[in-house]
Amino acid sequence: MTPDIVKSLLRNRFLRSLSDDTLSDLLAGSELAKFPKGDTLSKQGEPVTSLMFIVSGGGEARMEAGASGPDAMELGSLQPGDDIGVLSLVDGSGHSATVTALDATEAIQIDIEDVWPHLNTNPTAYRVLAEIAMDRLVTTRRWLQTLTLGAGN
Repeated sequence: MTPDIVKSLLRNRFLRSLSDDTLSDLLAGSELAKFPKGDTLSKQGEPVTSLMFIVSGGGEARMEAGASGPDAMELGSLQPGDDIGVLSLVDGSGHSATVTALDATEAIQIDIEDVWPHLNTNPTAYRVLAEIAMDRLVTTRRWLQTLTLGAGN
């Protein structure tokens, strides 16, 4: 793995919470995925089979309030170091947002089944996951408030 990829990965809070040995084990079984501009990295509601960590390029995360999609909200832009799918480690749910590549994007993919055994021996990683979940819950709550306030006007 190149130094630039490792540098991008170490921007990620969750990955920084892991021991060097755990991180090395996970990266040894990882793959580098490449997505052209406009490709979908994840689709809201689909099962999470691997965690993705952006190492180059970037994406846009959007969440839809309903199946029809007119109330989709941009949650933000993803850049090197950001993750996709990590919340599923907290609640086992599918992807909470659809992520689309804004330009050519590369991401390290780690099979979610490879992560579980390491979490059982790393309580710090669970704490960091809780912090990440709370941050994203606040973002979602703000979005829902915007929708509710907008519907009342």
